[in-house]
Amino acid sequence: MGAVHLKEEAMVEVRKIITTREMIFWGSASPPPRPVVRAVGMAVIRNLFAGRVVDDLRPLFEAGAMLGERLMPDLVKLLDAPAVSYGKGALVGVDGEMEHGGACVHPMHLGSRRLQRLSRSRI
Repeated sequence: MGAVHLKEEAMVEVRKIITTREMIFWGSASPPPRPVVRAVGMAVIRNLFAGRVVDDLRPLFEAGAMLGERLMPDLVKLLDAPAVSYGKGALVGVDGEMEHGGACVHPMHLGSRRLQRLSRSRI
């Protein structure tokens, strides 16, 4: 995928995208009424701000929004039914700041629209 232009002033370097599907047939005490299916999408990107302190993290907010839009169609295809919930997280390397990861997963641009779109999607 390489460098992806988000806007004229913002660009994100996507290094890797991973998607996987997990099916859980047995919980800790008993089997669920039907298998629990989880779709997982991960992306590794270059942190433009690693090793620096910056006040404007907008490029990372934009990167997170772009990655959500990029990953969502692939994840919907992995589900057997509409999504019930979703989660998100970020790992930041040793030269990054916690705020860098937070900016990438912040719902500023899409918020619950991601979940609403997943909930309406069917295979």
